[in-house]
Amino acid sequence: MRKGLKLFSIAVALAVVLSGSAVYFLGPAASGLNRGPGTPDGDQNKGITDPDDSAAPTADVCGTTTLETSKQTEGFWEKKVIYDWSIDKYVIENEEVSVSDAGRLGTAIVPEGETVTVDYLLDVRRYVVEEKEMVGVSGYVCVKNTGDCPTENLAIVDHLQVYDEEAGAYVDVAVFGVDTSSRPVLQPGEEHAYYFEYHLDGPVAAEYCNMACVSITNHEGHDGEKHYVPAYDSFRMPSEPRLIEVD
Repeated sequence: MRKGLKLFSIAVALAVVLSGSAVYFLGPAASGLNRGPGTPDGDQNKGITDPDDSAAPTADVCGTTTLETSKQTEGFWEKKVIYDWSIDKYVIENEEVSVSDAGRLGTAIVPEGETVTVDYLLDVRRYVVEEKEMVGVSGYVCVKNTGDCPTENLAIVDHLQVYDEEAGAYVDVAVFGVDTSSRPVLQPGEEHAYYFEYHLDGPVAAEYCNMACVSITNHEGHDGEKHYVPAYDSFRMPSEPRLIEVD
């Protein structure tokens, strides 16, 4: 009787396909309701500039105008856990199958016309590669030119505030400029929403006030000087982080 020697080798491939989506609130019906520049994974500030130099100067215009401002703000607290996978496959030894190379190679002698059953053990492990928390605020500052002339030197400085019991007033916990380069000049009747996302070291309080100071240098009654038109919004920080798992 002829005997054949068969070697069993194993190749395993594992593919994990993940899809994710994020929902962001939208402000009033204005241009600019899309995310500003930044990294794809959302780990960096977006639409943020130096509050002392928040915008580049624009051309002087003849005439004054007026502004209408509003803002929408949302606090976020996320915990991102990034995983990787390992997988091993082993041949289980029995009376008909012998193993070597720590179970990675199985050998069986199969008589002609007969069958041999080979059993395997899969060892799949998921482990944490990185774990980090992200806390911050994101939103839009909406500005509308309600006058008859283009805006001049439009700039936005945002104040993130919490209530101080001892002072009996709101105090700044962060001050940052909002990037206006997406629409540095607003024409008469034009409205634009300027996106921002600012990251904090951690939650400071449960309730926040967010004030944006929008300025131009040709506001009616204040031509030639920086005049501020504020916009306010209040929001609550989530009580616990939202878990984001990435494989």
